[in-house]
Amino acid sequence: MAKKNKVAVKIINEINSFQNYLVTIGLAPIYNTAKLYDNNKVMWGKSENLSILLKEGHYEDIYKKLHESKNYSFKFIDGSIFQLSYTIVNNVITKMRLAYYPYPKTISYNDDMESYDLECEHIDMLDKYVVSTPIRIDYAPKDHEEIKHPKTHLHLGQIEGCRIPLKSPIMPNKFFKFIFYNFYDKVFDRYFLKYNFETEEIEASITLVEQKHGHICI
Repeated sequence: MAKKNKVAVKIINEINSFQNYLVTIGLAPIYNTAKLYDNNKVMWGKSENLSILLKEGHYEDIYKKLHESKNYSFKFIDGSIFQLSYTIVNNVITKMRLAYYPYPKTISYNDDMESYDLECEHIDMLDKYVVSTPIRIDYAPKDHEEIKHPKTHLHLGQIEGCRIPLKSPIMPNKFFKFIFYNFYDKVFDRYFLKYNFETEEIEASITLVEQKHGHICI
């Protein structure tokens, strides 16, 4: 695998290294090791097609289906689900899907670390609730339509047509840092200030028109 798909090896190493770190510090109770499938797909395991599922139903139902089918890379201590999958052909990323699904209607670990640290068994019964927005980053160059469907784009929630242009596809470490720095700032300060998030930059996929339209660079 190392000779045929070096990029896949780097991606797998970044995902598994981060997951192993979370396990070591007690923040990822459940995870699936990232592997290479069909010699070109990096993901958590053989998975059903999720595209239809993610367009239908209430968020709580979507989360439940993902949880029951174990369609995730790992679950964070507060129940949030992370998914990372890549398709790599000839050492070039041709497709990417990175997602963060917060646990519905529960308190975030970032907002009550003490209760989690005390191993509270009924954290979902607390009075303080946090409803976060699911986030997904896709890279799908074959589906490109300028501005309407950028090659790399960010989805917020389940809003139909929300595809915010991103400068380029990103490696796993950038995704991890983006999510934890912005949505788990206290957790980041406690556990990740010394974690090595260094990674490779990927060639820009955004067009000049999309840059002027407005975009995000992660």
